[in-house]
Amino acid sequence: MSSKQKKTLVVAVDIGIDYSTYGFSFRHEYQKHPTNIYFPSAFSCGSLSSSMQPTCVLCNPAGQFHSFGYEAEDKYTELSKVKEHYNWYFFQKFNNMLPDKEVNMGFELTDEKGLKMPALKVFSMVISYWKELTLHHLDMQGTGVRVDEIHWVLSVPATWTSSANEFLRQGAKE
Repeated sequence: MSSKQKKTLVVAVDIGIDYSTYGFSFRHEYQKHPTNIYFPSAFSCGSLSSSMQPTCVLCNPAGQFHSFGYEAEDKYTELSKVKEHYNWYFFQKFNNMLPDKEVNMGFELTDEKGLKMPALKVFSMVISYWKELTLHHLDMQGTGVRVDEIHWVLSVPATWTSSANEFLRQGAKE
């Protein structure tokens, strides 16, 4: 599908400071009911179910993505209880760690234990997580929507600088 053709589906991802979520709308549904946006409530913590989850990411000692949100919090808590968390990377509210001024592509995030990882890598992993989650959900619903039929939107805080916006664009490309 050419990039100039209209996409079948718009998916919006909001990686917020405290919580993150995603929602989507099919073009044909939007034309009839523009306010009908689907927010999957696929995230749970105990008996609670929500369309949002905490903005936190857990990476294993090799720096590879392990989990996001409630799953990341739960696994990190398990690791902490048995004192095996020291080499794991756990970033909370990481989009709030970007500097107020210019952001360069080599900027690093520091987790609560002082472990560092390139911010671009963290954002890329999180964006990939949301993409895979969305595609899995669409597949489970039997929509038949292909990735090239999706228009992806990433929200950014109004306070972000143009270099922070470009940084996020680069994270989405990777």
